[in-house]
Amino acid sequence: MIIAIVNTKAGVGKQLSVFLGLAAKWRGFSARISDLDRQGSCFSWAREATDREKGFPFAVISATATDIERLRFPEGVISIMDTPPGSPREIQSALDVADFIIIPTSPKPQDVARIIPTLDAIGDKPVGVLLTHVGFNSKLYIEARETIENWGVETFRSCIPEKVDIARGYGRVLQKLYGYDDVLSEIVNAFGDEDEL
Repeated sequence: MIIAIVNTKAGVGKQLSVFLGLAAKWRGFSARISDLDRQGSCFSWAREATDREKGFPFAVISATATDIERLRFPEGVISIMDTPPGSPREIQSALDVADFIIIPTSPKPQDVARIIPTLDAIGDKPVGVLLTHVGFNSKLYIEARETIENWGVETFRSCIPEKVDIARGYGRVLQKLYGYDDVLSEIVNAFGDEDEL
């Protein structure tokens, strides 16, 4: 299964790819991240964790749009593509091969509004919006979910809380996943059969 993480707005959930990969690994899947972002935040995370903890539990590769066109995506591996904002070629290369797209966004109105150009780029592929940096009792969260669903766009039932511990997880192999494991469960359940992923 190929999952693309896509948003045209920077800084709304870059740790999503790594946490989702860890969730897949701890659930018993094989996982791989293709980091298409020139900043290489996923690749740097894995390298730092490898230095600190003597290894990382799955492959993270630095890739370009041209690489994606040539890469093989083996069956039975959850392949996650982390795309950069403002890089149409990389985003499109990921969308072309993805089975499922996740759009992460904070509940801030200006971030939610940026979902629309992202949706325009996606077309008819299966997509889910994941609300991140959420205060669970916040009015912003409730309004954001209502706005997105009123557009006819699916949102994950799970959301990712605003926690300092998540940001502090950079460069580490974490066991606690702060709801990202629930996000993976929703994806698995939506596709119906773990053997088909």
